[in-house]
Amino acid sequence: GFEFILDNFLSAAGLPERTWPFELGVTIGSSQTESLLLPAGYKVKSLPDEVALAADKLDYTMKYSAVEPSESRPELRVNYNKKVLIDTKRLDTGQYLELKKILRASSRSGRGEIILVRDNAGQ
Repeated sequence: GFEFILDNFLSAAGLPERTWPFELGVTIGSSQTESLLLPAGYKVKSLPDEVALAADKLDYTMKYSAVEPSESRPELRVNYNKKVLIDTKRLDTGQYLELKKILRASSRSGRGEIILVRDNAGQ
């Protein structure tokens, strides 16, 4: 999935900058969605910041959102959505630098933390 693409396929993007274009050979699009069910008696104190980066032919978004319990869904959930799109088979040197920014942001966002606190409202 998503991490395979970023970790393996784009591992060739290891240079800090390029003199010549970066030939991908294919366009890339990947989307990852997860929903985490959280323990009863807790509420979300903090979620990682949203990330949205876009440049010519490059797009990356990552967002966490809390979904409060309801009658139809009594559990607290945190939804996670991450998308990457490289809409070109060849990146010029400027696009390559933008790709490096996206890869760094993806790496940082993957280390974000969800902070929970005990919900004492019902006690």
